[in-house]
Amino acid sequence: MLASDVITVGAPAREIASFLFKSPRPAFDPLFAWLRTLTAGLMPPRLRADFGLPWEPAHRIVYHGSISTLRRTYGFIPRRLRYVPAYVRAQRRLHGVEGPDRVGNFLERLATAPLNVRHRG
Repeated sequence: MLASDVITVGAPAREIASFLFKSPRPAFDPLFAWLRTLTAGLMPPRLRADFGLPWEPAHRIVYHGSISTLRRTYGFIPRRLRYVPAYVRAQRRLHGVEGPDRVGNFLERLATAPLNVRHRG
């Protein structure tokens, strides 16, 4: 499917991507650039081009270096921090665990606090 032309990138998808990769504050520009580069590296070349994601030699170096670092360090990340809180909540529901996910709620507040501003126009 990914190699065929069945999956395409239209204007709505490009608009969503533009919104998702827009840094809310200048201080976060490097983080969002890094996320854009990781996303570009994970995409097939045709889709990456259709989204207009840059993929110059510098991007490839950052991507491969990041993936290499993540592979070496992932095992050291505490299990509770490896998954987004929404996934943990879903797993808790599937296993019949009731009550709030206090750790997940805290992590979500911590991670999103700096982003709780309107996106730059």
